[in-house]
Amino acid sequence: MEQYQDFGIEVDEEGRLILPREIRERYGIRPNTRIRSSDMGNGLFVSSPTRLAKLYVEPTSRCNLACRTCIRNSWDEQPGTMSDKIFDRIVSGLCL
Repeated sequence: MEQYQDFGIEVDEEGRLILPREIRERYGIRPNTRIRSSDMGNGLFVSSPTRLAKLYVEPTSRCNLACRTCIRNSWDEQPGTMSDKIFDRIVSGLCL
């Protein structure tokens, strides 16, 4: 059975929710982070932002092997290479 931890959230004069520091740190919530919430009719559901644990970037789909189990065998597109501009954009978008 899951154990839930209760914690308090404050509301400032402008109606903004203030989370405890330990909760912000645990979920990697930084200033200006957008958090999804849903009105459930009988309460408010707040979900934590997704934290990226791994990212696999495949800058090329060209391969000189012919593995029978390769997913590329089911693709209808030609092999290609990602441009340096797109690769740089992906890397610059990561929170390192």
